[in-house]
Amino acid sequence: KRSETIEFILQSEQATEMVLIDGKDWIPFTKEGNTFSLSHQPKHKKISITLKTSKTGKNYSGIINYKGIK
Repeated sequence: KRSETIEFILQSEQATEMVLIDGKDWIPFTKEGNTFSLSHQPKHKKISITLKTSKTGKNYSGIINYKGIK
């Protein structure tokens, strides 16, 4: 349900930043070492998670697209 908060915990050796995109909102993950975490209550049916690495430089690269949150 969209009214529920989702706990995201992802690990990446290469990522320097990670964000969740919910509609027009870009919400940054908290980084500790190679672990990125975020608690979020989705507002839209589609959310995406994207990241930056030293290879992508200033650009973000999408890693997860999720549709169908009710």
